[in-house]
Amino acid sequence: MKVFSLLLLLLGAVSSYKYVVFVPNMANSQTQFCARVAEVLANGGHDVTMLFINHLSDFKTDVKIPKAYQLDAFVEGITKQQIEKEQAAMIFKDTGLRDMPSMMAMFGRFGKMLQDGCRSMIRNKEFMKWLENEKFDVAYAYIYSTCPIGLIHTAKIPSWVWLNSGPLMDYVAQTVGVPLIPSYVPPVMMESHDEMGFFFRTKSFIGHVLMGLLHRKMSSNAETEIFREELKDPNFPHTMDIGAKCPLIIVNSNELYDLPRPTLAKVVNIGGLGVGFDSAKPLTGDFKKISETGKGLIVFSFGSVAAAHEMPLEWKNSILDAFSSLPDYQFVMRYVADDLNDRLPKNVHLFKWLPQKDLLLHNKTKAFITHGGYNSMQEAISAGVPLVTIALFGDQPKNAQVARKHGFAVNIQKGTLSKETIVEALKEVIENDSYKQKVSRLSAMVRAQPMKPAERLLRWSEFLAEFKQLDNLEPAGQKLNFLQYHSLDVIVFLFALISLVFYIFYRILKALIRCCCCRKSLEKKKSDSKMCPCLLVDKLKNAFGKKKKGKSKESNRSDDSATSPVEPIEKKKEKSKKSKKSKRSENSKGTSKKARSNMKSPDDPSSDPNSLSSRASKPDLVINHPGVELLGQVIHNKPEPKNYIRDILKVERPDLMGSEGILDDGEIKTLDDYLLKGGEMRDGVSLTLGEIVDCDSSARVGKGEDVTIVLLYANGRFGSVYLVHRQADSEQQRAGMSNAMALKTSRRLAATVRMQHEVKTLLGLFNKNSAASKAKIPLPTHITPIFFHGTSCGTPYFIMPMMDANLEKIKQDIGQRFPWVDAFYIGQEALIGIKQCHEHSIIHRDIKPTNLLLSIQNNKNWWLCDFGDSCSTGEVKILSPPDALTLPYLSRTAHQSLQKPTKATISMDIESWLYLFIDLFIVLPWKNKVEEAETLEAKHAFWTSTTQFIEKNTSKVPPQLLPIIQIVGNSSIDKPYAQLTTLLREGFNQNNKNPPWKPFWIEKRKKTAPPPKTPANDKKENDKKSSTVSASAGTTQSSENPSKNEKTSGKLNEAKSKTKSVSKSVSKGCPTHFKTESIRSSIPIQSSGEVLKDVRTSPRGSLRSAPRILFETSSVLLNLSDVNGSLLVPFELPHADGDLEYRISDEYGLTSTIGRVDVVADDDNPIKFEVSFRNPRGGSGGGTTGTNTLQGVD
Repeated sequence: MKVFSLLLLLLGAVSSYKYVVFVPNMANSQTQFCARVAEVLANGGHDVTMLFINHLSDFKTDVKIPKAYQLDAFVEGITKQQIEKEQAAMIFKDTGLRDMPSMMAMFGRFGKMLQDGCRSMIRNKEFMKWLENEKFDVAYAYIYSTCPIGLIHTAKIPSWVWLNSGPLMDYVAQTVGVPLIPSYVPPVMMESHDEMGFFFRTKSFIGHVLMGLLHRKMSSNAETEIFREELKDPNFPHTMDIGAKCPLIIVNSNELYDLPRPTLAKVVNIGGLGVGFDSAKPLTGDFKKISETGKGLIVFSFGSVAAAHEMPLEWKNSILDAFSSLPDYQFVMRYVADDLNDRLPKNVHLFKWLPQKDLLLHNKTKAFITHGGYNSMQEAISAGVPLVTIALFGDQPKNAQVARKHGFAVNIQKGTLSKETIVEALKEVIENDSYKQKVSRLSAMVRAQPMKPAERLLRWSEFLAEFKQLDNLEPAGQKLNFLQYHSLDVIVFLFALISLVFYIFYRILKALIRCCCCRKSLEKKKSDSKMCPCLLVDKLKNAFGKKKKGKSKESNRSDDSATSPVEPIEKKKEKSKKSKKSKRSENSKGTSKKARSNMKSPDDPSSDPNSLSSRASKPDLVINHPGVELLGQVIHNKPEPKNYIRDILKVERPDLMGSEGILDDGEIKTLDDYLLKGGEMRDGVSLTLGEIVDCDSSARVGKGEDVTIVLLYANGRFGSVYLVHRQADSEQQRAGMSNAMALKTSRRLAATVRMQHEVKTLLGLFNKNSAASKAKIPLPTHITPIFFHGTSCGTPYFIMPMMDANLEKIKQDIGQRFPWVDAFYIGQEALIGIKQCHEHSIIHRDIKPTNLLLSIQNNKNWWLCDFGDSCSTGEVKILSPPDALTLPYLSRTAHQSLQKPTKATISMDIESWLYLFIDLFIVLPWKNKVEEAETLEAKHAFWTSTTQFIEKNTSKVPPQLLPIIQIVGNSSIDKPYAQLTTLLREGFNQNNKNPPWKPFWIEKRKKTAPPPKTPANDKKENDKKSSTVSASAGTTQSSENPSKNEKTSGKLNEAKSKTKSVSKSVSKGCPTHFKTESIRSSIPIQSSGEVLKDVRTSPRGSLRSAPRILFETSSVLLNLSDVNGSLLVPFELPHADGDLEYRISDEYGLTSTIGRVDVVADDDNPIKFEVSFRNPRGGSGGGTTGTNTLQGVD
């Protein structure tokens, strides 16, 4: 019997293996897990040594170790206390991209500590000799550093295991060949579970790629170099290459509560090791007393890595306030400091150490507040306790998401932690039984799993010790490159092959269809009633070609109205305009539709021998096909344009529709009648406007105004603008545009309220009795005023000064970006208008180039208009849907106003102003985007990389530009007008290198003027359209390119041609080289912005007399032009009291004399004007001596 027992002992000694476990002695959780592994192996009868690598000199573990080897690898200047403070500065706040540098620096110092410790271990000859001489069978290496892998390889230990106290790390999976599928396997450090949308899947893909690259760069590359240097072996293999051949990976995870994912047979899960019910102990002492009080027990612990005493004060206050609001429950906290002892609620108890597992297994424990560490989560699952997670860093956010997905946790984000969120989360997990039921079910599954974690660990460790290497478990995917692993080369090949097959099939099918069609067309060529469409087109082409060849030159000369295929496009457009004008005149005379339809106009296609209908009826082309008749209907029966005003009348005044008593000798007398009859304004119509028009009584209230509509100036989404003249104005005033006004009226029923709101806003801005005026805030000088307004049959309108063109139109005219000096000037002008709005508590909300108008009177002044979307400061209001001209300039807050009512703030206009300002010299990157979401995303991207965008798209950036953008982006500056104005003025002065400054938009538009008229080119000039002059800005357009001029010339040029007839009597007696209508007087603007009054022109004396300028103001601005309408030069004549001296400003480089002005246009057009003025004294009719002559000399 004794012999048998001895044999059994010898057999046990023979089957025993030697194991060494590398332990990073930096945290109790790591040490505790490694101790559990060593305990299982030791209980299996094996020789186990725990190799403690001490990186921190002040760290002491309280884990009991049976057999250990202590190895000091201290790094000077790095202590546990220092790491805790540095870590606390990052983990207790919401981190983002801006915190990445600090986080990378912290990880870099941690990696440096491990690398220096690795170098210290290699240099420790005694340790290296001990490790090699112990002849261990298997070594367990931790994953935080690849140094243990190199030590195992150097000591020639035959086999080893990669061991982790948490789940499988991403770079370990990549190294050994475990498939990482980013679409449903997120990185360990990413806050997500396996059900991800597009954004999180993108984030997951990037995370997986970066994780492997960063680990090699920050850890394994440096440690490999350390081994090569210290061992004097340049051929020492890379530590990650050694890791790729790792026989076994053991991780502290469990298939039942980890995310389902692809894995390998060499990956062994031992999740839940040592946390079962069998190891729980009854509570004693204070813990027992606390558990017996109240309705239940709630445990709070951030584990051993995160120090709870380093939490910010706001967190501590929120936690204590939340706990005190639940007095029926007792709270047990792990907290090592004493700063909260004097203000603890009665139900809160602090301990420097907790028997966490025993507390969780107590039957009165209701919830566990944790940081989401993997060990803490496993202990809660084993005990069946629901969680409230406050994830801090590392894998904790992902662990929290996994627990929430399984239904036994409520997550609190760091950025939202407060008393309310804590109380709400605790009540949810305590009062909602589903959390307890789901975690209890999961706990039962873990306890009932077929093989226990300890058994797995022991059996696989013995298996590995016996066979040493497990080459047959290595996947072939390790040897494939990226393209091969993801089969991208195969996908590209198959795509190309399938595309080729489809292309060949398409070409064959196309050839067959063409053959069939040609065969059928030949068979049916003689059938007129069933002619093929292809043959019909061919016959039409042949007929047109014959007609073109057979037409004589005399016919081309005599028949100007015929539409020839080679006729210039300009003539076609001119004829189209004439046709439209004749139709309009017929409508205005009250011609009935029936009568008009029976009239034969010269422009009627049916009367043209070359028209389609005429050609179709000729013997050489007899086509009996339904398509021809339908084509004729499309050409000849054009639908009438939609009449929005008529729709309004149908809704609001149906009783007036169809009335015939509104005409007086064919002339419309009132706006009511006109809108009722025509619905759209026409040129030459006389209207009577009043302050208020009452449709019911047809009564006018207040002083009215009789005006004549000159032309339709512009059409917008909501309204139309018409150029009008007062009927009382003289012919010279109409020709000079001095008193031109604009009438704006709504075009659609939906725009009525918008127009009424705009009228109300403008009246408030210019109300001298308003609160702003009483507060001595001056009236606006850069906002279009309102002269008078009215409402006609529900259609509101108002009269304002006539302006030149908007900023967007001028940008199109000049065809290039603005110079810096002009951009700074326009930016300042726009800012003045915005500031004046805000001073009167108005937020414009629609700042854009089309709402910034150039003044006629002074083409240096810019005016803000269109207040249809404006509202009061602080008003919560939704914004109208934007069009393509509005969307690029909306502020980011305004984008929110498109979805829901949003508070109107000053910053909305200031940000829109910035986009307008930048667009003067750089094309906004989102200007061509049509989707609101894409535009908003591009604006956010602009604000995150403003400096890079400016430097990339602009050369020689002015020093004022970036500070301007920073001021606008600084939300703490409520009213940045003063700072912005200072920078704009500095930018203007620094870039005005050749004073006096001349506005770029004037000079650029002036360059398009035609050459001077000479006898040599008279014949050529007669074949072209006459040049047009923009009266407001002095712009001239050459007629050499009519199609371009039609696009770029302003509407005011058309106004000039329409008023030319009233000026012929004045200009008849003047020399042939200029016309008196070329003199244009305008209402100038003083520096204070006040509009000067009573500036007018009038004819005097015989027809040879020039118009005299009566001025009773401080100055008058004249724009002189030659006979072709080309601008010579605008100049200002200041008035000097007491004498007849008129000093010309040297701003334009002109000389000055008494009563005489010599003006030279340029070297190519030397035309001189001699102008004398009469200065009235003592009244509007009297005056001192002076001549009234106007002469011109070549």
